[in-house]
Amino acid sequence: MTKQIFKPRGQNTTRAIAANVFSLCFPLFLVDAVRRVHPVALQQFHLLPPDGADLAPGLLEDDACVVIASAWIDLTDGPVVLHLPHTHGRHFDLTLIDTAGEPFASLGTRTDNDDGVDVCVVGPRWNGEVPHSHLARRAPSDACWAISRIHAHSLLDRPEAETIARNQHISSLGRRLDHRTDHVTNLEPPAVSSLRQVIELGPAVFFHRLDSVLDRAPTGFERSVRPLIDQFRRDLDGPPPAAAWSPDLAEAMELGFADGLAAIRAATAAISEGRGVGWHAVAVPQHDDSGASLAQAGRAYSSLGAPARDELLTLICEHDGHGRPLRGGRGSRLRFPLDGLPPVRGFWRLYTRPTASGDRRHGIGDRDDLSPDDDGALSLIIHDRPPPSDDLGNWLPAPSGEMCLVMRLYAARPEALSGDWRMPPIEVVDLDMEEPGAGLPSSESHKSNRRTPP
Repeated sequence: MTKQIFKPRGQNTTRAIAANVFSLCFPLFLVDAVRRVHPVALQQFHLLPPDGADLAPGLLEDDACVVIASAWIDLTDGPVVLHLPHTHGRHFDLTLIDTAGEPFASLGTRTDNDDGVDVCVVGPRWNGEVPHSHLARRAPSDACWAISRIHAHSLLDRPEAETIARNQHISSLGRRLDHRTDHVTNLEPPAVSSLRQVIELGPAVFFHRLDSVLDRAPTGFERSVRPLIDQFRRDLDGPPPAAAWSPDLAEAMELGFADGLAAIRAATAAISEGRGVGWHAVAVPQHDDSGASLAQAGRAYSSLGAPARDELLTLICEHDGHGRPLRGGRGSRLRFPLDGLPPVRGFWRLYTRPTASGDRRHGIGDRDDLSPDDDGALSLIIHDRPPPSDDLGNWLPAPSGEMCLVMRLYAARPEALSGDWRMPPIEVVDLDMEEPGAGLPSSESHKSNRRTPP
């Protein structure tokens, strides 16, 4: 049973109800803003720009080698089939997301489905048979959002990865489209980000659109949350048309929406593991049949559109081991012991955010030619200028000012997902005191070389 997020405070019941309604329905409105960006004429994939964060916050991408495609799928007329091509060794994942922002299916390289596969997506109430040659996935809502990601081997390989992405097609069950790559077009990002559109949505427009948004809600939301929303609306006497709102009612609504947004932002910070010190995991939406919660709204606010956690575990660090903000002008080192490398079935990659202008590799990871230390450990140097060592393979260029580090683990193993394995802390080193060719200092020997932060 879904509980009220807020309790009425004193006589200001209207403000508390408005906060409840906004918080519960926030993910529905955010997904609806994504829907509005997609053309409605055809069900098809569209290539996104390298950074699709304006479409959804979870589409923020640190690697220009990743080709992202997006499709809005309508299941009201029956099942559809996603025809996914062979990626020829490129890492691939497909995430299917319901109208409340929760992923309900994920497949790709992790599940051995990167060699060409047909995925039949059916609605929540559809009954019938799916061909044995197809994978079948049932959506919790009569519409859903599909996001595919293909990782090019390099920037030179990106045009080929885009060609593969353009070979993704959607058709009705039983009817296959011809594979013309001109079906897949580029999707223009919204002029105003989807997140900002919902944040700035006034109560009058919100309640005007509410019925149509609720009609697209997943069955779980309809079952457990819709009655609560209906009761809230009755408590607000409808609410009446906005033109009939009194100044006091309009003000209470505005304040309630602000309360709801503040609570969502607080939930976003609360669901990040260990935020503020060391490494913390970015929380991603996850399928939950309970209907709606403040945590779900927080996950949508921070990472709607991100791959499922099994596909991609993203870890962020904003401070070194002493709690000081990371800066590219201060030498930093990340040292993995011999038996402590990131546990993945796919691959891992480390980035700076923002990206340094001199970072031609777009991060550094286990697919690069990295050199281990003498004891078998792996040390990565993060700095805004090259280290004095002759071997620059372990250097991640950094911006000169404040930054954060982003570690992405593709198809992370259970020990990383459970927290049994953890990232090592960021160490501060003085590169000026290292002699060329001497290699990287050990964890103990570099302590006296730490530089006082500016």
